[in-house]
Amino acid sequence: MKELHIKAIENGTAIDHIPPGRALKVLSMLHLPLQATISMAMHVDSRRMKKKDLIYAENYELKEQEIKKIGLVARNATLNIIRNSEVAVKQKITLPETIRNAITCPNPACITNHEKIPSDFELKDNPLEAKCHYCERVILEEKQILENLK
Repeated sequence: MKELHIKAIENGTAIDHIPPGRALKVLSMLHLPLQATISMAMHVDSRRMKKKDLIYAENYELKEQEIKKIGLVARNATLNIIRNSEVAVKQKITLPETIRNAITCPNPACITNHEKIPSDFELKDNPLEAKCHYCERVILEEKQILENLK
């Protein structure tokens, strides 16, 4: 078996244990700066999950809102903030209780689709569920929640 080698980063963010096939969705949500050097691997062998994806973003530390968004797509992924080639912060990414301005409400009559008001959703896990704070529309299917991510 060949081994995968990705150069370690000196400063930045490493997101490990992303469910296989979800790295592209994570990247599309993050809106990383153009100058950020990104390394990504998909469907890599993993002892813990059999297969996983991972992302390295060099010279970029994720903001709290970005971490919350990842919780929608890659619950239980591992976030590592690297500073001076050392892990400065390590945390498991979890589903937040609420998320603001990350999901577009599928209700065409919702005020967030007509006014400059950020969407606001309450989230529940097992199964994933999102409830709009304004119109109270509940999205019950994970697929629909992922399709409505901003």
